[in-house]
Amino acid sequence: MKQKDAVTIPVLPWYHGPLSRQDAEGLLKESNNGTFLIRESVNFPGDYTLCISHNGSVEHYRILHVNNSYTLDEEELFDTLEALVQHYSRRDDGLCCTLRSPLEKLGPLVSPGGIECFQSTGWLVEGAELTIEGSIGRGDFAEVCKT
Repeated sequence: MKQKDAVTIPVLPWYHGPLSRQDAEGLLKESNNGTFLIRESVNFPGDYTLCISHNGSVEHYRILHVNNSYTLDEEELFDTLEALVQHYSRRDDGLCCTLRSPLEKLGPLVSPGGIECFQSTGWLVEGAELTIEGSIGRGDFAEVCKT
C-alpha cells in the first residue's frame, strides 16, 4: 500500500465556516473595535470574508483564495489564513483597524480547506482505483467489502 502524507487540519477558533453576512453582523455588532471572525464567502464560493467590528458597525473584506494563497488586495499573499490573521493583527495595512481579538465560534470547530487537503496528500481514493473482492459482512446501513 502506498504511504500517505499526513493531513494537518488546523482548528481555527475565529473560523466560523458558512455564515451569512447578516449572521456575522449579528454576532459582531456589540463587540469591541477589532473583534473579528472569518467566514466562507456566500457570494464567491472558494473565497472567504474577514468581518471586523469597528465603531459600532461591521466591515467586511473579501479574502481571495488564489493559487493556494490568501490575499485581501492581490498584492500581499499569505500561505495560510493563520498567516493573514497574524499579519493584520500587527498592522491594519488598509483595514479599518488591526485585528485585536477573535470572536470564537461556539459549538464544534470547523477547518477551512475542505476536501482539497485530502486530495493533495493522497487520502482521497477515486472509485475507479478500487477493486471490490466480495462482501465480508452486512450491517443495518451498509455492506462491508474486502478491497
